Amino acid sequence: MDQIIPIAKVLVDAKALLDDCEWELEIEGSMLTIPKDTEIQVQTRAHILANAPDIFLGDHYEAVVLLGCDDWSPIYGYLKLY
Repeated sequence: MDQIIPIAKVLVDAKALLDDCEWELEIEGSMLTIPKDTEIQVQTRAHILANAPDIFLGDHYEAVVLLGCDDWSPIYGYLKLY
């Protein structure tokens, strides 16, 4: 799995997404500011192969990262990447 989807790539992509939204996420109608020094850990990742030509994402990966960690429980929540 590390050759297909390195953990480092998932972490870089998660931080880039958080940078794009200035580390603020809307959760259930409320804005949550996540400190920029928050530890991010990859919980799951999967490589998705598109076996039909009309799948709009094509081959891609999906991952779930924890925003802030306390014994594998997220402090600020989960972020799903597609």
